[in-house]
Amino acid sequence: MIVRYWSNNSGGYFWLSNEDWAALESAGWVVGPTDNLWRVPTVATLECESIDDAMDSFQAATGQDPNVSGCNCCGRPHMFSEFQYE
Repeated sequence: MIVRYWSNNSGGYFWLSNEDWAALESAGWVVGPTDNLWRVPTVATLECESIDDAMDSFQAATGQDPNVSGCNCCGRPHMFSEFQYE
């Protein structure tokens, strides 16, 4: 399966640094283009067995908790789902 990760601007800032995105790439993630005002990537995909495996890979690469709740108004900063081709 292919798992898609996307970053939400939760709490007024993006939670991943450019170094985090580079670490994801080094861990086998395909990082999407920068498509926002801050020129920071917001999406990546990983071919793996499950969403849990993707979340484990994300945590190992970035050191961040993929289940962090973020802020009350903006929601979770890290989101994962099975990627569906359109």
